[in-house]
Amino acid sequence: MRTLIALACAIFCAAASAQKTVAPPQTSLPDKGARFQILQSAASPGWVLRLDRFTGYVAQLISAPGEPAEWRQVYVTAFPSVGAAPRPRFQLFESSATPERTLLLDTDTGETWAATAETSTVFGGGTYPVVVFEPVGLRSETTR
Repeated sequence: MRTLIALACAIFCAAASAQKTVAPPQTSLPDKGARFQILQSAASPGWVLRLDRFTGYVAQLISAPGEPAEWRQVYVTAFPSVGAAPRPRFQLFESSATPERTLLLDTDTGETWAATAETSTVFGGGTYPVVVFEPVGLRSETTR
C-alpha cells in the first residue's frame, strides 16, 4: 500500500512539474497620475515598450550587442491628432497569450490599436522586430 501511495505521489509531482506556466508581462506600475509606463511583453520578451500616457506616444527599447540602448518611436496607424491631455488618457494592455494581443487604448474615445511585428530593421549589425500598432475595428451590430 505504501508503495502504491508513493508511486501515485511521484506521478502527481511529475505531472505538476511538467505543466507549462506562462509568465505575466513585466510592467511598471505607475502612480495614478504618472505620465509614463513601461511594459515588457511576456509573449515576446524582445518587446519593451514605453508609453506616454498623456499623448499616446509609444517607443520601443532597441539594443544591439556593443551598442547603447535607445528608444525608437513606434508607428501607430491612423492615430488621431491629440495634444497632451492634462491627465493620463492612454493605456497599454497585454494578454500573455501572443504579442499581437498587446493593445493601446485611448480611454477617452475607446479607440484601440493592436501591436504587430511588421518587419525587421538592421540596427548595429543585427535585426529586431519593428512594433507597429494597427487600428482594431468595431463591428456594427447592424452588419451582423
